[in-house]
Amino acid sequence: MKKILMISLAMLLVGSLAFGHQLMSDPAGNMTSQFPAVYVNVHNDVANADDIAAGNVVVLDIDASTGDNDFYVARTSTADTGIVVGVVWPNAIASGSSGSMVIYGMAECDADAGGVAEQGLICASGTAGGGGDCAASDGSGSYATATAAIGASAQGKCFVDIK
Repeated sequence: MKKILMISLAMLLVGSLAFGHQLMSDPAGNMTSQFPAVYVNVHNDVANADDIAAGNVVVLDIDASTGDNDFYVARTSTADTGIVVGVVWPNAIASGSSGSMVIYGMAECDADAGGVAEQGLICASGTAGGGGDCAASDGSGSYATATAAIGASAQGKCFVDIK
């Protein structure tokens, strides 16, 4: 009886690892932008004067806060930062308008000129609104994982996981 229980547990473990790998890799292209995700409503301050494109990584825009409880965001600057709050998706947010960002789940992420390999961790980069390979070997500061390779200065599928 003990042997049957151990074999059953081993099969369960192997099965769960196989499923977990499928969440981070999507070779068949089954995960789409309609795949479940957690969205947060955000606001782009009119003072930014720039639209925030879908796929851009964003940080909090503390300077825009006026006490009106809007959750202001701005594209990342041209600095590698670990204070990312989400990825704008599925639509761009015009200056002075509201929209949504993904904090967990499938989205499309913008990559910098270096691109990102399949299953590569994505961190903010020197490209405003774009991401690239993480500088830290432990992946600290990562906000997403590429579910398929993302070409240089392109947009591709990613699994966002804001920590």
